Amino acid sequence: MTTTRILAASLAASAAASHAQAQSNQPERDPPGTGQPPAEITNPPRGVTFSSTLQGWYGFETDLDAGPGDLSIARARLDLSATFAVAERSRFTAGIEAEESWYDFSNATGLEPTTGDPFDNATNVDFFARYVAPLNDTTSYFALGTIGFAAESGADLGDSLIYGGALGFVTKQSPTFSWGLGVLVRTRLEDDALIVPLPQITWNISDRWTLASRRAGLRLEYAANESLTYGIGAQFDSRTFRLDDSGPIPEGVATDQRVPVAFFAEYNPDANVTLGAQIGASLFNNIELFDAAGNELIDDDADPGVFVGINARIRF
Repeated sequence: MTTTRILAASLAASAAASHAQAQSNQPERDPPGTGQPPAEITNPPRGVTFSSTLQGWYGFETDLDAGPGDLSIARARLDLSATFAVAERSRFTAGIEAEESWYDFSNATGLEPTTGDPFDNATNVDFFARYVAPLNDTTSYFALGTIGFAAESGADLGDSLIYGGALGFVTKQSPTFSWGLGVLVRTRLEDDALIVPLPQITWNISDRWTLASRRAGLRLEYAANESLTYGIGAQFDSRTFRLDDSGPIPEGVATDQRVPVAFFAEYNPDANVTLGAQIGASLFNNIELFDAAGNELIDDDADPGVFVGINARIRF
């Protein structure tokens, strides 16, 4: 069974003008706090820096393969974090990320033969703490711990808890190329723990072009000027959550996974403000349903579907 947020907007700060703290504007769910750490840590501002990101996403209706029916999805997410300069070139970040997903099934009798509506809205909340510090002049390391829950409305939160952690490094190979590797370990509902590699790559191809890893994917961006950046990005994305205790599959588990590919644009009217938008297609869409014991009930694909998204971020 795949799990919630295989790489990918985390509880760290979202997309910003600086590549040292950049993240994707994708509102798709990822492991909390796993945004790409900087390859070369600069001295963070003294005191505390706060970040707030609000994101919205809508996936238009797509047909399901297992029988009749279709599915559309809407999502909203809020990220809040605080970063503390704890030592020279070191920082500690703590935060919370909350996301609500609304699944709108229409006559999906291949998934749920009685009502055609196997589940409704799902809530994901994560708390995280992350520490980034230098090993030497060119290499830094990062450590992360998370705890949260993923559940449909009406599910038992005690049965919906998810824990995780990550450890890795990033090294600056040259002024234009950084690379690194991390490992994420995360528990899964009714399944063994998930272990995922976190590749870290940032390549400044030219003064305007940058290719960088973003969680479980890549993003190619072009800096048109100091305020406007646009490009294309793709990643693997997955969510897993506990189902309603009194729903069609009591205390079961649902997994929603897809590969979103998007054209995006980000506007920075100020160094501390980012406004973004995206349009793209979700490919390889898949819905899996499991009973309370972890036995697979349904494995259904959906046609590729168009999605749009917006996001806004403020740091202060």
